[in-house]
Amino acid sequence: MPATMQINMPETDMPATMQINMPETDMPATMQINMPETDMPATIQINMPATDMPATMQINMPATDMPATMQINMPETDMPATMQITMPETDMPATMPIWIIELKIF
Repeated sequence: MPATMQINMPETDMPATMQINMPETDMPATMQINMPETDMPATIQINMPATDMPATMQINMPATDMPATMQINMPETDMPATMQITMPETDMPATMPIWIIELKIF
């Protein structure tokens, strides 16, 4: 399920676009995130077993040295989803609504 997610981070004013490569039978997946406002490209490693939700994301933001853990609740048939993110280095917990603006199933 490759998809594009639009994320709103109101606490830090960091809207972002995530490119997701999520083959239906190939887990975990890798997300490529682009945060233009803050120039923080990052790679998110996600562990999302096909039958095990929610999942935990480990995010590495090298440009600002902000590793974080995202807790995502994404029921397989329930969109949009909500991510709970904790950025301890910068003390920026936030809840991020996620919109699927492009979804292709192969």
